Amino acid sequence: MTARLAENSTTVRSLPIGVRALRAGLWLASQTSRPLATRMALDLFMRPRRFRRPAWERSLMFHADTEHVKWHGRSLPLWAWGEGPRVLLVHGWEGRGTQLGALVDPLVRKGFRVVTFDAPGHGDGPGNRSSIPEVADAVTAVADHVGPLHAVVAHSMGGVGLLLAASRRPLASRHVLVASPTRVSSAFHAFSEFFDLPSEVREALPHAVEDRFALRLEELELSRLAARVDAKTLVVHDRDDRDVPFASGEHLASTLRDARLFATEGLGHRKILRDARVIEEIASFVEEGAPERAPGYPVADTLFRELRERAV
Repeated sequence: MTARLAENSTTVRSLPIGVRALRAGLWLASQTSRPLATRMALDLFMRPRRFRRPAWERSLMFHADTEHVKWHGRSLPLWAWGEGPRVLLVHGWEGRGTQLGALVDPLVRKGFRVVTFDAPGHGDGPGNRSSIPEVADAVTAVADHVGPLHAVVAHSMGGVGLLLAASRRPLASRHVLVASPTRVSSAFHAFSEFFDLPSEVREALPHAVEDRFALRLEELELSRLAARVDAKTLVVHDRDDRDVPFASGEHLASTLRDARLFATEGLGHRKILRDARVIEEIASFVEEGAPERAPGYPVADTLFRELRERAV
C-alpha cells in the first residue's frame, strides 16, 4: 500500500488534504472489502460540492418570485421572473440555477417568464446527494408545477437530465444544450482518476449506480435518448472546453433530430454562460416560434449588470 500511495507524490501533495484523506481511505477500504470500498465510492460520487453564490446571483434572486416545488416529500427552491410563456433554466453538476442568470433579463424583456431551480443536493436544494435520474425527475416536477414550457435551457450534466426527462414525455418545443456531454461514462472516468480508485472499484462503481437506480447506463447514452426526443434544439459548445470536449457538442448536433451547433472559442465550460454573443443567440432561438406576448420589463439595474460581467 505504501508504494501505491507514494506514486506521483508531487501531484498528490498538491491536492487538498481532504481529497488526499479520501483517496487513502478508499484505497485502504479496497484492501479489506471491495463492496465496502464501492459503497464508499458511490456515496462520494453522488455528493456534489456546493459553492457560494456570487453577489450578482444573490442580487438576481432578490428580484425573483420565490416558490417551492414538492419533490418526494421534500421541496425544491424555485425562482421566477417576468410574465409570459415559460422558459426553464437547468443547471449542471455542482451548479445552481442562478448560474444561468445572465439569460433572465434578456428573456424577460422579450416577454417570457423565466424559471429556474436548485436540483437535489445542489445550491439550496434538499439533501446532500444527487444523480442524473434525480435531476431528470426534478425537471419533470418543476415543469408540472409551473405549467406548459415553451423552452428549456440546460447546462452541462443538466442537459443529460433534460434529455432523460424529455425522452419519457415531451416537455417543450425547444431545447438549448450548453456544454453538455454525450457519454455518462466520462463522468465515471473523471471521478475515478481524481480519486485514484483501485481498478476493481472503478469496474464496480457503474454497476453500483445501475443497481441504486434500477436502470442500465446505456439508457442514458445519447443514441438512445435522441430517438425519443422530439424538440428543435440549439447546441452551444466552446472549442476550448476542458471539462466536456467540443466533440460532444458536434455529436449532439449531428445526432438529435432537429438540431444545429453554435460554436464558440476561448470561453471554456462556464464563462460560456455569461458571454454576450451566446446570450443573444440563445435568446433569439428561444424567441423563434414563440406565441404572441407583451414586452417585459427589465429585471436588473446597472449595478447588477456590472457585477455579472465581473463575475469569474
